[in-house]
Amino acid sequence: MRDQSRGLEEPANCPPTRIKTRFKPPKQIGKTKTENLQNLLSRPTGVTIAQIQKCFNWQPHSVRAAISRLRQPGVTIELDRPDEATRYRLLPAEALK
Repeated sequence: MRDQSRGLEEPANCPPTRIKTRFKPPKQIGKTKTENLQNLLSRPTGVTIAQIQKCFNWQPHSVRAAISRLRQPGVTIELDRPDEATRYRLLPAEALK
């Protein structure tokens, strides 16, 4: 029969592994990406895809997907194309009435 315990020992140059028994409280997380995106879209002049890309380090398709996810719960986002740059802007609730 083979000895199956072989290979389980720690190498001599590695410190012994320790099991952490202390409870660590969860890290305090700042604003979520969705909240930050809503803040950018709330600007009076709106925001372009390039500006969102630079802020979040996202690809263009990720920016468009995040904006479409915001639209699902009923948030109204205005699309403005005055020139080559497409601007997105979050419409306030009062403007919808």
